Amino acid sequence: MNCRDLPADVAADLEDARLALRALSEDDAENRAGQLYEHWFQAGGIHALWPEAGSYGAAAMLPELFEAGWTVSDVRHDGVLLDDGNSRHDMSMFGDIVPIPATAPLAAGVPVLRLAQKSLAIPGFWHLWSDGWRADPPDRLVRIYLPLAPNTILLAVEILVKGAPRSERWAAKFLRGRHGGARRDPALLYLPVGSQETPWVKAVVEAMAPLMVGSRVRLTAPFADAWLAVDPGGERSFGQALCAALVVLADEPDVMDDSDVFAGVALVQLRPLLQHLELAA
Repeated sequence: MNCRDLPADVAADLEDARLALRALSEDDAENRAGQLYEHWFQAGGIHALWPEAGSYGAAAMLPELFEAGWTVSDVRHDGVLLDDGNSRHDMSMFGDIVPIPATAPLAAGVPVLRLAQKSLAIPGFWHLWSDGWRADPPDRLVRIYLPLAPNTILLAVEILVKGAPRSERWAAKFLRGRHGGARRDPALLYLPVGSQETPWVKAVVEAMAPLMVGSRVRLTAPFADAWLAVDPGGERSFGQALCAALVVLADEPDVMDDSDVFAGVALVQLRPLLQHLELAA
């Protein structure tokens, strides 16, 4: 993809990046990349108090998602080892199992209902993984950014857990609690590269479409009413990877002073991170 082939929104993103880079304070590269992430990649997003982990858990732990047929093998300090009697084993958190009956103490031999996906609250985010993902996490990922409104994000969680097969490989991340500024990326669906075209993915994203009101995520490709990017790998944020790649141009006046020159140089610099734009071209 060259400058003349750029979609208008991608060209506008690059020009906004150039102007944001010119306004950066004199600081080391890491801090400048952080400034660019805040004042360019996330600028124009929603600033809100997002739901907390308990609310997400209530939305995701639907009764039909608990599986029967599991028995406690061992109770450990960090969770419960389960067995299904057919060579399948699982290490579950205490909050992800229900004894049968519910009043039974957790001990070896006690039958339980097991939640078929796992969740985790970390500072700022709530994560959810399918059984398929936990059993065989993919090496190469795509990210689907879901621009959900704060008051609809829990509905989106319900849509996801009802529509996403437990055996398929998927994971999700949602903003949690108070964030220091605006965000364009309130929710993310992670998938193996290529699986974004499977029917269940498109059905889930289309079902969420009425809930999506947020801004487009920078330098992503359209995907129904959501936005698609190839994951940069190395457990890096897509936005932070973009900013780290662009910030090195800030001290090159011959690049920074001309919009077309900047766009051309930036595209070369960003090419490894923008495979989704090549695919969508």
